[in-house]
Amino acid sequence: MSTKEHQTCAELVQHSFESRTDDLHRLFKAQCDASGAEDGYAVGGNAVCSDCIDDALAEKQRTEPPDQNLSRPFTCTSCNADIPDEDGGIEDLGNLYEYGLSFDYVAPGTFGDQPEGYARFQISWGGPSEEYRFYVGPGFELQRAEFWYLDWFDGAPITCTQNETVREVYEWFRQAGAVETEYQKACKE
Repeated sequence: MSTKEHQTCAELVQHSFESRTDDLHRLFKAQCDASGAEDGYAVGGNAVCSDCIDDALAEKQRTEPPDQNLSRPFTCTSCNADIPDEDGGIEDLGNLYEYGLSFDYVAPGTFGDQPEGYARFQISWGGPSEEYRFYVGPGFELQRAEFWYLDWFDGAPITCTQNETVREVYEWFRQAGAVETEYQKACKE
């Protein structure tokens, strides 16, 4: 392996994929938790998520949601899970709707060596860049997903079609109509 300063994209892509996909998993879970009825409890001044409350207290001893003394968003002291604020935000990432830079469709031939079009969820841009690429079939059904790590004149992908979080991200964009809308915009250009 090269020194850290000179690692290739192929050496960095797996760690980057795992880190970004973990971020997205945490954000999706926080978004779901924020839309649920319970978001956390105060137990002895500590924040406890709804999954851990039964271990912390018997059902009849549940307290009200955490009081003003606990800053929000916060983390469960029992399992270290994120407990989101009312907008689904978590402390170190914000919320799902603010994560990443853009979602668009890259038409075939946009880049010289790119025969297939794909929907792109761009996480970061510049040097380095990170993005998920979703290759779709009829009805915008996901056929293949890749995560790309790109840095000046270098780039490396990993196929991640079977990753549950990646599939969930794609379905979120598809169900919102973003995939079809971005495809249609790209076809008009």
